[in-house]
Amino acid sequence: MDSELVKVLIQSAIAVGGAFLAANLAVTRFRKEKWWEHKAAIYSDLIGALHEMKWPAVGFFDCAMSPSDPTAPAEPTKLSDEESKRLLTQYDEARQSVRQIAERGSFYISIEVLKEIDKLDQALAAAARADSYEEACSGELAAINSCISSVKEIGRRDLEVGKA
Repeated sequence: MDSELVKVLIQSAIAVGGAFLAANLAVTRFRKEKWWEHKAAIYSDLIGALHEMKWPAVGFFDCAMSPSDPTAPAEPTKLSDEESKRLLTQYDEARQSVRQIAERGSFYISIEVLKEIDKLDQALAAAARADSYEEACSGELAAINSCISSVKEIGRRDLEVGKA
């Protein structure tokens, strides 16, 4: 009888231990997946905000292109005051959104991203001090494109996307 009781107790201990281990593994996996989902959403939002910031800059750049540029239209396009204000507002909102997403997501994403956003801010400030409007627009676009590329690369590494 004692040996039967010992067998039942051992089997019960194994069952409880197995259930505990299975539950622990499931919870750990769930947390990892949720963490990854949060990180992926932040990277996606950040890249989207950078693109929102890029398109008004493209509009200004297109208008600033010199007629001596072979790819430029014969006459530079002039933006109306209303269109110019709309693009500036869109650009400012997107720039603020980039900073907010990066700061809000700093708990999840790589610190390298915050450094890239700081580099972007410095490059935009340098572009604003350019000698000509064309150089300023070109500098802004280059800075934004560089930041987008860097954030994508950092995100791929951080999320381990594209690994075999």
